[in-house]
Amino acid sequence: MAARADTVHKWDTVGATEPGLQAPRRENSPFDGDFPMSITRIEEGPRMSEAVVHNGVVYLAGQVGEAGQSVAEQTATALAEIERLLVLAGSSKAHMLTAMVWLADMADFEEMNSAWDAFVAGVPKPTRATGQSSLADPAWRVEIVVTGAVK
Repeated sequence: MAARADTVHKWDTVGATEPGLQAPRRENSPFDGDFPMSITRIEEGPRMSEAVVHNGVVYLAGQVGEAGQSVAEQTATALAEIERLLVLAGSSKAHMLTAMVWLADMADFEEMNSAWDAFVAGVPKPTRATGQSSLADPAWRVEIVVTGAVK
């Protein structure tokens, strides 16, 4: 079935896939057509980048602490790395948009929160969710994924 112009959502800003069919443009959009997409990768390794910046948004890979540390220490270590990466990407902890915290055991929730609360004291708070998951290394007790805005 061919795509129809009236099925393309109003917020789409790129042309539809069928030749000659154009998606409607957002009202008051600064983009009148195709535009270059700049992607910056920070500390890119063979498997992944530690951070990627696109369209004014910073996406961080999950950050963990050191094996053998307490949950509070692992959280503080991960958050220090998050802050370092945000700064490298032209952002800061005050510009965090959202955070996803993964705990190996939800019984560690309050201990993780003690380090989290210290980290976000004095800055605007991002949205946040916390869940339980088996992490890649059993020695890791917490992993944190953050998205932020470029300053």
